Amino acid sequence: MNNRQKTILFLVLSAFVASGTYFYFFSNNLDPMESSPILETPETVWEVYEGSGYSFKYPKELPYKYVDLVDWPPEVQLVSTVYECTESGNAQSLSGSTEEVFIDGQAYCRSTVLEGAAGSTYAQYTYLFVKDSNQIKLTFSVRIPQCTNFTPYQMELCESQVMAFNPDLLAYKLNNTLVLSE
Repeated sequence: MNNRQKTILFLVLSAFVASGTYFYFFSNNLDPMESSPILETPETVWEVYEGSGYSFKYPKELPYKYVDLVDWPPEVQLVSTVYECTESGNAQSLSGSTEEVFIDGQAYCRSTVLEGAAGSTYAQYTYLFVKDSNQIKLTFSVRIPQCTNFTPYQMELCESQVMAFNPDLLAYKLNNTLVLSE
């Protein structure tokens, strides 16, 4: 393969990764009953976190080699304000983006902040939602490597895992394990 062919192949793969990344970060209105990204396997270990006035289960780790949990377990806060979601911004800007997404019919206000560092992108997700008449704030972060840094086989695996990871589905599953105590 000559240099021109390598350059064209690189550009095509880069465009594929860029479009996949865009779709991944900006998809909206997930219906988890219609999609089945892998978030757990039979070997997934779920642990319990008990906070002041609440408890929830969370996976100890995700079944991905190329999507790493950061700031884990997730942070949960009971917020005293009324649910409101003002859509704005861009995930790559310093202030990030905010948009309302609907997961299994429930409204979530998702804020996303992306930050690049040495071959990786760090994505912080904050979800606001209402549960049992309380507003909940759920925050977690993940690190996603630049898949083009790997060999072709590893790059393909990396890209497939990045596409399979869905932060909305993770927030949905965490919400479903959240128990508020009186």
